[in-house]
Amino acid sequence: MVGKHDGPGDYRLRIHARGRDTAIDLAPDDVTEWYLIQVWPAPPQVAAALRRTDSYGASVRAE
Repeated sequence: MVGKHDGPGDYRLRIHARGRDTAIDLAPDDVTEWYLIQVWPAPPQVAAALRRTDSYGASVRAE
């Protein structure tokens, strides 16, 4: 379901990425990364990373 959220208030975000390790620093002919961004109204809360499994992201974050 696609909804419209606008106006004042607090919102939560969930961002999911897939395929980040497929074609690092290349220009592939096919799509290799997919993103899902979800937004909904909710009270403020501390940000949390639920999972970090990509090798490229780990190298950038120096984990």
